[in-house]
Amino acid sequence: MEAFQATAYELRLEGQTFSLRIGAPSPILDDLLVARSTRSVTCLSAHNPDAQVASPEANAAALAALWCFIKARGWQAVPHVGRPDRDDWQPEEGAAIFDLSLMDAHALAHQWRQVAFVTYRPGERLELVIAEIPRTLD
Repeated sequence: MEAFQATAYELRLEGQTFSLRIGAPSPILDDLLVARSTRSVTCLSAHNPDAQVASPEANAAALAALWCFIKARGWQAVPHVGRPDRDDWQPEEGAAIFDLSLMDAHALAHQWRQVAFVTYRPGERLELVIAEIPRTLD
């Protein structure tokens, strides 16, 4: 899980780019989320399933499928990028989904074969969550 710790999770919201780190707060993001009445934001990628390097084409197809799924559900989300500190791993694109329940986050991670995701709640710190096998999303 060291790789997740050594990654900046970037998202753009209302014209501002936020670079979040596991264990760190973001008071400015807190203010924006509270103003939007948003309780949480969960960042999840579809790239590199099972933490195994996939081709750029496979990653692009998985990301497109993730966005279609999010839109079909009517969930509110913006793009996010996980930028690793290491040079031997490429940045991973994903979705920063607002007010996603923890159960749905686990199901989504399982469906896209992700080993973990990060979640942020106003007034707290970015948290790494290890994906568990949950119920299936229909």
